[in-house]
Order: sequence, then structure tokens, then C-alpha cells
Amino acid sequence: MRIIVYSLEDARVALRAAAAAEASALHLVSPPGAACYSGVAWFLALISAAIRDISPPPVFSAFLDCGDQPGVVLNALRVGARALIFTGPCRQAERLVAVAVARNARILTATGPTLDLRGRRDAAVFCRRQLEKLERSRDEFLVVEGS
Repeated sequence: MRIIVYSLEDARVALRAAAAAEASALHLVSPPGAACYSGVAWFLALISAAIRDISPPPVFSAFLDCGDQPGVVLNALRVGARALIFTGPCRQAERLVAVAVARNARILTATGPTLDLRGRRDAAVFCRRQLEKLERSRDEFLVVEGS
């Protein structure tokens, strides 16, 4: 599940909910275009601070949205970001993905459905319930083969 994190508190809520729900596929995502106006360092620091508070932290990935700006993607890769979102033209995306792969990084070109905690009355409860629903739906499709 992809969860947009606007702040350190959002990241903490999402990580705690994922730990409580034993979620297996959590992706923290910056707001659209955040690399362009908040910067790479902000997001890397936010994620780093959030995981310090959770022991043990759940398995997750964190994607910084660079909008449609290829220069911002390249800069983010240079300073150490390893998971990015690029929404520009496919031709540019193909080139950026090649650069990212060479640097052991990932670029998503489509964000898909996301959970936005902004404005939720009780974001922690909402987030946990959504993650639990997702995990239950995964369990329903789990096939165990006998010997």
C-alpha cells in the first residue's frame, strides 16, 4: 500500500500502523513533486527520523516524487536517493530508469492508488484499518499446496 507522508508524524503513523498490522508491502510516498519544493534532503531526513522511533521497523520502501523534472531526478540520485517517482514523458523516463539501475536505485513512472492521511480525524486508526484490510485480502488469496 502506498501512503503519502507530508510530515514526520505522518511517517510515524504509517510505520506504526504497518508494524501493528504486520503489513508486508508498505510504500511511503512523498507528496506529488515534493523533491522540487521540499528537496531531497528533507525527505531522506524525514524517513531516517521516522524509523529511529520504531523498533523494529516494518519492511517498507520510501519514494520521493520528483514530478516531471528529469534534472531533479538526476540530482536526487546524485545525493543518495534510491527510490523515486518520475511522471514526465516515457522517453525521458526510459533514460532515467537506465541511470537509476546503474546506481542501484528504482524509479516508478506511475504512482497508482495511494492512501492520503491528510485531514483524517484519527489518521493512526484509519491507516491501521486500511493496512489490516489489505493484509486480510492477501491472506484470502494465499494458496498453500500440500505435499
